[in-house]
Amino acid sequence: RLDFTLAANYNRLEIVGAVKTSSELSGLADSYLQPWDRLRIEQNNPRSKYTATATYAIGKFSAMLRGVRFGEVTLQPGEAFGVRQTYSPQFVTDLSITYQVAKGLSLTAGANNLFDQYPDFQLPDNSYLGVFRYPPIQQGMNGAYYFGRATFQF
Repeated sequence: RLDFTLAANYNRLEIVGAVKTSSELSGLADSYLQPWDRLRIEQNNPRSKYTATATYAIGKFSAMLRGVRFGEVTLQPGEAFGVRQTYSPQFVTDLSITYQVAKGLSLTAGANNLFDQYPDFQLPDNSYLGVFRYPPIQQGMNGAYYFGRATFQF
């Protein structure tokens, strides 16, 4: 049996108007929502994400292949350091193969981000003196993830 799934997200988040505070915090609103905080809320996540998944099952075996495209992201770390940076769209591939050992027991081997893709390098001003080469956005900053899994169903 062969199945296909397509999914798409388009998100737009915008802060409208001034920050409203209680009378006790009057005049302090900007210290709670700095310009970089606004940018983080509005543009820290990809505006678009597209996913295509194919699953194939035959007998006791099944396989899943998935491609995910993450849209671009813009970040600015903060006022004291860093500069605004836009990261290009990214594409990752996931793959897993499952064997049904017995009723209620299956074993899976797989990979998330199979081809070890990373986001764009951070600019030197944004990397905490070179400590963080990649930002923790889109597909993450750790590259490929390979796994084995046993699933028990009762």
